[in-house]
Amino acid sequence: MNSMKIVLLFTLFYFCTMSSAPVQADPATESLLHAGVSSEDSSVSGLQSGRYQAKPSTPDDEPVYKPKPKKKMNSKRPASVEPAVLAEVPEAAPQELPPKAVPGVGEQVVDILKGGTDRTGEVYREQIHPDDIRNNRVELDVGTGMIYNNSTANLAYRNYYSFAPSMNAGAHLWLTPLAGISAHYLSTYSETVPSTSALATSVNVKSEWAQLSFDFRKFFGMSRRANSLNYGLMYSQYKLNVSASEPTRPGLLTSGLGLYLNLRIPTAPSYAWTFGGDISPSLSHSETSTALNLQSGSSVQASRLGFALGGEFKLSRENQLIWSLGVKVEKDQFSGTSNLSDPSTGLTPTGVNVTNTWTYFNLGYRWGQ
Repeated sequence: MNSMKIVLLFTLFYFCTMSSAPVQADPATESLLHAGVSSEDSSVSGLQSGRYQAKPSTPDDEPVYKPKPKKKMNSKRPASVEPAVLAEVPEAAPQELPPKAVPGVGEQVVDILKGGTDRTGEVYREQIHPDDIRNNRVELDVGTGMIYNNSTANLAYRNYYSFAPSMNAGAHLWLTPLAGISAHYLSTYSETVPSTSALATSVNVKSEWAQLSFDFRKFFGMSRRANSLNYGLMYSQYKLNVSASEPTRPGLLTSGLGLYLNLRIPTAPSYAWTFGGDISPSLSHSETSTALNLQSGSSVQASRLGFALGGEFKLSRENQLIWSLGVKVEKDQFSGTSNLSDPSTGLTPTGVNVTNTWTYFNLGYRWGQ
Protein backbone atom coordinates (compact mmCIF):
# COMPACT_ATOMS: atom_id res chain seq x y z
CA MET A 1 0.00 0.00 0.00
CA ASN A 2 2.71 2.30 0.93
CA SER A 3 4.55 1.60 -2.28
CA MET A 4 1.47 2.44 -4.32
CA LYS A 5 1.11 5.77 -2.57
CA ILE A 6 4.74 6.55 -3.20
CA VAL A 7 4.34 5.86 -6.97
CA LEU A 8 1.24 8.07 -7.20
CA LEU A 9 2.93 10.91 -5.36
CA PHE A 10 5.97 10.63 -7.59
CA THR A 11 3.82 10.70 -10.76
CA LEU A 12 1.82 13.72 -9.52
CA PHE A 13 5.06 15.52 -8.70
CA TYR A 14 6.45 14.79 -12.13
CA PHE A 15 3.46 16.21 -13.97
CA CYS A 16 3.44 19.30 -11.81
CA THR A 17 7.04 20.04 -12.55
CA MET A 18 6.54 19.49 -16.29
CA SER A 19 3.62 21.88 -16.57
CA SER A 20 5.48 24.66 -14.82
CA ALA A 21 8.77 24.29 -16.84
CA PRO A 22 9.32 26.87 -19.64
CA VAL A 23 8.87 25.75 -23.24
CA GLN A 24 12.07 26.08 -25.22
CA ALA A 25 11.55 27.24 -28.89
CA ASP A 26 14.07 27.70 -31.61
CA PRO A 27 14.95 31.29 -32.48
CA ALA A 28 13.30 31.22 -35.94
CA THR A 29 10.03 29.93 -34.57
CA GLU A 30 10.05 32.43 -31.77
CA SER A 31 10.56 35.37 -34.16
CA LEU A 32 7.65 34.21 -36.30
CA LEU A 33 5.42 33.92 -33.27
CA HIS A 34 6.25 37.40 -32.08
CA ALA A 35 5.77 38.84 -35.57
CA GLY A 36 2.43 37.18 -36.18
CA VAL A 37 0.81 37.96 -32.79
CA SER A 38 -0.11 41.42 -31.61
CA SER A 39 0.94 42.36 -28.12
CA GLU A 40 -2.46 43.87 -27.60
CA ASP A 41 -4.32 40.57 -28.12
CA SER A 42 -4.04 38.89 -24.73
CA SER A 43 -6.37 36.07 -25.58
CA VAL A 44 -4.27 34.94 -28.50
CA SER A 45 -1.01 35.08 -26.51
CA GLY A 46 -2.45 32.73 -23.94
CA LEU A 47 -3.20 30.12 -26.55
CA GLN A 48 0.38 29.88 -27.88
CA SER A 49 2.02 26.63 -27.15
CA GLY A 50 5.21 25.11 -28.53
CA ARG A 51 5.48 25.54 -32.29
CA TYR A 52 1.77 26.13 -32.79
CA GLN A 53 -0.17 29.33 -32.69
CA ALA A 54 -3.85 29.74 -32.42
CA LYS A 55 -5.39 31.35 -35.52
CA PRO A 56 -7.80 34.13 -34.67
CA SER A 57 -11.31 33.45 -35.77
CA THR A 58 -13.39 35.82 -37.87
CA PRO A 59 -16.85 36.99 -36.84
CA ASP A 60 -19.43 34.22 -37.10
CA ASP A 61 -16.58 31.84 -37.86
CA GLU A 62 -16.78 32.65 -41.60
CA PRO A 63 -13.71 31.82 -43.65
CA VAL A 64 -11.57 34.76 -44.67
CA TYR A 65 -11.66 35.42 -48.46
CA LYS A 66 -9.54 38.02 -50.10
CA PRO A 67 -10.31 38.51 -53.82
CA LYS A 68 -7.34 38.76 -56.08
CA PRO A 69 -6.75 42.29 -57.44
CA LYS A 70 -7.77 42.68 -61.04
CA LYS A 71 -5.04 43.46 -63.45
CA LYS A 72 -5.26 46.98 -64.75
CA MET A 73 -5.88 46.92 -68.46
CA ASN A 74 -3.61 49.05 -70.55
CA SER A 75 -5.70 51.76 -72.14
CA LYS A 76 -3.23 52.17 -74.95
CA ARG A 77 -3.82 50.06 -77.99
CA PRO A 78 -1.18 48.96 -80.40
CA ALA A 79 -0.80 51.10 -83.45
CA SER A 80 -1.92 48.19 -85.56
CA VAL A 81 -5.33 48.08 -83.91
CA GLU A 82 -5.96 51.84 -83.79
CA PRO A 83 -9.16 52.62 -85.64
CA ALA A 84 -8.33 53.91 -89.10
CA VAL A 85 -8.98 57.56 -89.67
CA LEU A 86 -11.11 57.89 -92.76
CA ALA A 87 -9.83 60.65 -95.06
CA GLU A 88 -12.44 63.04 -96.26
CA VAL A 89 -13.09 62.39 -99.91
CA PRO A 90 -13.95 65.62 -101.72
CA GLU A 91 -16.94 65.63 -103.88
CA ALA A 92 -16.15 64.98 -107.49
CA ALA A 93 -15.93 68.23 -109.41
CA PRO A 94 -18.11 68.49 -112.46
CA GLN A 95 -16.22 67.24 -115.47
CA GLU A 96 -15.02 70.09 -117.63
CA LEU A 97 -15.30 69.90 -121.35
CA PRO A 98 -12.00 69.83 -123.22
CA PRO A 99 -10.97 73.21 -124.67
CA LYS A 100 -11.97 73.86 -128.20
CA ALA A 101 -9.27 73.40 -130.78
CA VAL A 102 -7.66 76.73 -131.58
CA PRO A 103 -8.10 77.50 -135.29
CA GLY A 104 -4.91 78.27 -137.16
CA VAL A 105 -4.14 80.93 -139.72
CA GLY A 106 -5.25 78.75 -142.61
CA GLU A 107 -8.66 78.03 -141.09
CA GLN A 108 -9.22 81.70 -140.33
CA VAL A 109 -8.22 82.72 -143.85
CA VAL A 110 -10.68 80.17 -145.24
CA ASP A 111 -13.37 81.70 -143.03
CA ILE A 112 -12.53 85.14 -144.42
CA LEU A 113 -12.93 83.86 -147.96
CA LYS A 114 -16.23 82.19 -147.06
CA GLY A 115 -17.49 85.22 -145.18
CA GLY A 116 -17.64 83.46 -141.79
CA THR A 117 -14.97 85.47 -140.01
CA ASP A 118 -16.72 85.43 -136.62
CA ARG A 119 -16.79 81.65 -136.15
CA THR A 120 -13.08 80.90 -135.71
CA GLY A 121 -12.34 84.37 -134.33
CA GLU A 122 -14.66 83.91 -131.36
CA VAL A 123 -13.29 80.43 -130.62
CA TYR A 124 -9.79 81.90 -130.50
CA ARG A 125 -10.72 84.92 -128.38
CA GLU A 126 -12.48 82.73 -125.81
CA GLN A 127 -9.15 81.21 -124.79
CA ILE A 128 -6.97 84.31 -124.39
CA HIS A 129 -6.66 86.88 -121.61
CA PRO A 130 -9.13 89.81 -121.76
CA ASP A 131 -6.17 92.23 -121.85
CA ASP A 132 -4.48 90.44 -124.76
CA ILE A 133 -3.99 92.61 -127.86
CA ARG A 134 -5.45 89.80 -129.97
CA ASN A 135 -8.86 90.95 -128.75
CA ASN A 136 -8.47 94.18 -130.75
CA ARG A 137 -10.40 94.22 -134.00
CA VAL A 138 -9.33 97.73 -135.03
CA GLU A 139 -6.07 99.55 -134.26
CA LEU A 140 -5.23 103.15 -135.19
CA ASP A 141 -1.69 104.58 -135.11
CA VAL A 142 -0.50 108.18 -135.10
CA GLY A 143 3.02 109.42 -134.59
CA THR A 144 5.84 111.76 -135.45
CA GLY A 145 9.56 111.46 -136.02
CA MET A 146 12.62 112.45 -138.04
CA ILE A 147 13.97 111.18 -141.37
CA TYR A 148 17.42 111.54 -142.85
CA ASN A 149 17.66 110.85 -146.59
CA ASN A 150 20.95 110.34 -148.40
CA SER A 151 20.98 109.71 -152.13
CA THR A 152 24.30 108.95 -153.84
CA ALA A 153 24.77 108.56 -157.60
CA ASN A 154 27.24 109.09 -160.42
CA LEU A 155 24.95 111.81 -161.76
CA ALA A 156 24.70 115.15 -159.91
CA TYR A 157 20.94 115.45 -160.44
CA ARG A 158 20.41 112.29 -158.36
CA ASN A 159 23.01 113.11 -155.72
CA TYR A 160 21.56 114.91 -152.63
CA TYR A 161 20.64 114.67 -148.94
CA SER A 162 17.88 115.95 -146.65
CA PHE A 163 16.85 115.94 -143.01
CA ALA A 164 13.25 116.64 -142.05
CA PRO A 165 10.55 115.94 -139.45
CA SER A 166 7.75 113.56 -140.34
CA MET A 167 4.21 112.60 -139.42
CA ASN A 168 2.60 109.22 -139.88
CA ALA A 169 -0.75 107.50 -139.47
CA GLY A 170 -1.89 103.91 -139.85
CA ALA A 171 -4.86 101.60 -139.44
CA HIS A 172 -5.14 97.86 -138.85
CA LEU A 173 -8.35 95.93 -139.37
CA TRP A 174 -8.19 92.39 -137.94
CA LEU A 175 -10.83 90.29 -139.66
CA THR A 176 -9.82 87.45 -137.30
CA PRO A 177 -7.24 87.46 -134.47
CA LEU A 178 -4.66 86.10 -136.92
CA ALA A 179 -5.49 87.75 -140.23
CA GLY A 180 -6.33 91.24 -141.41
CA ILE A 181 -5.44 94.19 -143.59
CA SER A 182 -3.63 97.43 -142.83
CA ALA A 183 -2.71 100.76 -144.37
CA HIS A 184 0.05 103.19 -143.47
CA TYR A 185 1.00 106.67 -144.58
CA LEU A 186 4.05 108.82 -143.76
CA SER A 187 4.95 112.28 -144.96
CA THR A 188 7.73 114.79 -144.34
CA TYR A 189 7.23 118.50 -143.94
CA SER A 190 9.67 121.41 -144.31
CA GLU A 191 12.00 119.18 -146.32
CA THR A 192 14.60 120.68 -148.64
CA VAL A 193 17.41 119.35 -150.82
CA PRO A 194 20.39 121.30 -152.23
CA SER A 195 20.10 122.73 -155.70
CA THR A 196 22.58 121.77 -158.45
CA SER A 197 22.87 125.36 -159.63
CA ALA A 198 25.88 127.48 -158.86
CA LEU A 199 23.71 129.73 -156.72
CA ALA A 200 23.69 127.07 -153.99
CA THR A 201 20.03 127.49 -153.25
CA SER A 202 17.66 124.94 -151.68
CA VAL A 203 14.77 123.16 -153.34
CA ASN A 204 11.57 122.52 -151.41
CA VAL A 205 10.48 118.90 -151.69
CA LYS A 206 8.12 116.54 -149.92
CA SER A 207 8.61 112.81 -149.39
CA GLU A 208 5.61 110.51 -149.05
CA TRP A 209 5.35 106.78 -148.26
CA ALA A 210 2.12 104.80 -148.58
CA GLN A 211 1.68 101.12 -147.85
CA LEU A 212 -1.20 98.65 -148.02
CA SER A 213 -0.73 95.09 -146.73
CA PHE A 214 -2.45 91.80 -146.07
CA ASP A 215 -1.32 90.77 -142.61
CA PHE A 216 -1.00 87.43 -140.86
CA ARG A 217 0.38 86.61 -137.45
CA LYS A 218 1.27 83.53 -135.48
CA PHE A 219 1.42 83.44 -131.66
CA PHE A 220 3.54 80.81 -129.94
CA GLY A 221 1.15 80.25 -127.03
CA MET A 222 -2.05 81.63 -125.53
CA SER A 223 -0.36 83.82 -122.89
CA ARG A 224 -0.18 87.61 -123.14
CA ARG A 225 3.60 87.19 -123.11
CA ALA A 226 3.65 84.73 -125.99
CA ASN A 227 6.10 85.56 -128.77
CA SER A 228 4.58 86.19 -132.17
CA LEU A 229 5.44 86.59 -135.84
CA ASN A 230 3.69 89.16 -138.04
CA TYR A 231 4.16 88.71 -141.77
CA GLY A 232 2.39 89.56 -144.96
CA LEU A 233 2.27 90.78 -148.50
CA MET A 234 2.52 94.53 -149.02
CA TYR A 235 2.20 97.09 -151.77
CA SER A 236 4.34 100.18 -151.15
CA GLN A 237 4.86 103.48 -152.90
CA TYR A 238 7.47 106.19 -152.42
CA LYS A 239 7.09 109.60 -154.00
CA LEU A 240 9.39 112.62 -153.99
CA ASN A 241 7.28 115.63 -154.83
CA VAL A 242 9.11 118.45 -156.58
CA SER A 243 7.58 121.55 -158.12
CA ALA A 244 6.87 121.17 -161.81
CA SER A 245 8.80 124.42 -162.44
CA GLU A 246 11.99 123.22 -160.72
CA PRO A 247 14.95 123.27 -163.20
CA THR A 248 17.54 121.41 -161.06
CA ARG A 249 15.81 118.39 -159.52
CA PRO A 250 13.52 115.65 -160.85
CA GLY A 251 10.58 114.15 -159.04
CA LEU A 252 10.68 110.43 -158.18
CA LEU A 253 8.15 107.61 -157.98
CA THR A 254 8.85 104.02 -156.85
CA SER A 255 6.17 101.38 -156.27
CA GLY A 256 5.69 97.63 -156.18
CA LEU A 257 5.01 94.50 -154.17
CA GLY A 258 7.06 93.16 -151.29
CA LEU A 259 7.08 90.94 -148.23
CA TYR A 260 7.56 91.89 -144.60
CA LEU A 261 8.31 90.00 -141.41
CA ASN A 262 8.14 91.32 -137.87
CA LEU A 263 9.05 89.51 -134.66
CA ARG A 264 7.37 90.57 -131.41
CA ILE A 265 8.97 89.48 -128.10
CA PRO A 266 7.14 90.55 -124.91
CA THR A 267 9.44 90.81 -121.89
CA ALA A 268 6.64 91.83 -119.50
CA PRO A 269 2.85 92.16 -119.66
CA SER A 270 3.40 95.89 -120.28
CA TYR A 271 6.33 95.87 -122.76
CA ALA A 272 7.40 94.08 -125.94
CA TRP A 273 10.40 94.37 -128.26
CA THR A 274 9.87 94.32 -132.02
CA PHE A 275 12.40 93.37 -134.72
CA GLY A 276 11.55 93.31 -138.38
CA GLY A 277 12.37 93.79 -141.97
CA ASP A 278 10.90 93.98 -145.44
CA ILE A 279 12.06 93.24 -148.95
CA SER A 280 10.82 94.34 -152.35
CA PRO A 281 12.97 92.55 -154.91
CA SER A 282 11.44 94.17 -157.96
CA LEU A 283 9.99 97.68 -158.06
CA SER A 284 8.84 100.09 -160.68
CA HIS A 285 10.91 103.29 -160.65
CA SER A 286 10.53 106.46 -162.68
CA GLU A 287 11.63 110.09 -162.74
CA THR A 288 8.62 112.40 -162.95
CA SER A 289 8.64 115.40 -165.21
CA THR A 290 9.77 118.82 -163.99
CA ALA A 291 11.35 121.73 -165.84
CA LEU A 292 14.55 119.64 -165.79
CA ASN A 293 12.99 116.72 -167.79
CA LEU A 294 15.68 114.24 -166.71
CA GLN A 295 15.90 110.64 -167.97
CA SER A 296 18.86 108.91 -166.33
CA GLY A 297 18.59 105.88 -168.65
CA SER A 298 16.43 103.96 -171.05
CA SER A 299 15.29 101.40 -168.44
CA VAL A 300 15.78 100.74 -164.74
CA GLN A 301 15.77 97.93 -162.23
CA ALA A 302 14.88 98.86 -158.66
CA SER A 303 14.72 96.99 -155.34
CA ARG A 304 14.40 97.92 -151.68
CA LEU A 305 15.41 96.40 -148.35
CA GLY A 306 14.55 97.58 -144.84
CA PHE A 307 15.24 96.76 -141.20
CA ALA A 308 13.69 98.12 -137.99
CA LEU A 309 13.97 97.83 -134.21
CA GLY A 310 11.21 99.04 -131.92
CA GLY A 311 9.12 98.58 -128.83
CA GLU A 312 5.61 98.74 -127.45
CA PHE A 313 4.66 100.15 -124.04
CA LYS A 314 1.25 98.68 -123.26
CA LEU A 315 -0.71 100.90 -120.91
CA SER A 316 -3.73 98.68 -121.56
CA ARG A 317 -5.08 96.62 -124.41
CA GLU A 318 -6.67 99.78 -125.83
CA ASN A 319 -3.71 102.16 -125.31
CA GLN A 320 -0.09 101.69 -126.31
CA LEU A 321 2.97 103.86 -126.88
CA ILE A 322 5.14 102.65 -129.76
CA TRP A 323 8.55 103.58 -131.11
CA SER A 324 10.77 102.40 -133.97
CA LEU A 325 14.24 103.04 -135.34
CA GLY A 326 14.98 101.79 -138.82
CA VAL A 327 16.68 102.07 -142.15
CA LYS A 328 15.55 101.50 -145.75
CA VAL A 329 17.84 101.21 -148.75
CA GLU A 330 16.67 101.46 -152.37
CA LYS A 331 18.87 100.52 -155.28
CA ASP A 332 18.11 101.94 -158.77
CA GLN A 333 20.22 100.67 -161.66
CA PHE A 334 19.71 102.34 -165.01
CA SER A 335 20.77 100.97 -168.36
CA GLY A 336 21.59 103.15 -171.34
CA THR A 337 22.84 106.70 -171.35
CA SER A 338 21.43 109.72 -169.55
CA ASN A 339 19.74 112.35 -171.71
CA LEU A 340 21.51 115.11 -169.75
CA SER A 341 25.17 115.61 -168.97
CA ASP A 342 26.41 115.93 -165.43
CA PRO A 343 26.52 119.66 -164.50
CA SER A 344 29.57 119.17 -162.25
CA THR A 345 31.75 117.23 -164.78
CA GLY A 346 30.15 118.00 -168.16
CA LEU A 347 30.16 114.26 -168.99
CA THR A 348 27.13 112.21 -169.97
CA PRO A 349 27.15 109.08 -167.82
CA THR A 350 26.07 105.63 -168.97
CA GLY A 351 24.56 103.14 -166.54
CA VAL A 352 23.57 105.57 -163.84
CA ASN A 353 23.64 103.88 -160.44
CA VAL A 354 21.63 105.39 -157.53
CA THR A 355 21.55 104.29 -153.89
CA ASN A 356 18.94 106.00 -151.74
CA THR A 357 19.10 105.46 -147.96
CA TRP A 358 16.51 106.59 -145.41
CA THR A 359 17.23 106.47 -141.68
CA TYR A 360 14.24 107.25 -139.48
CA PHE A 361 12.96 107.40 -135.93
CA ASN A 362 9.24 107.34 -135.09
CA LEU A 363 7.39 107.78 -131.79
CA GLY A 364 3.66 107.26 -131.68
CA TYR A 365 0.44 106.19 -130.01
CA ARG A 366 -1.79 103.23 -130.83
CA TRP A 367 -5.45 102.94 -129.93
CA GLY A 368 -7.15 99.56 -130.17
CA GLN A 369 -10.69 98.33 -129.77
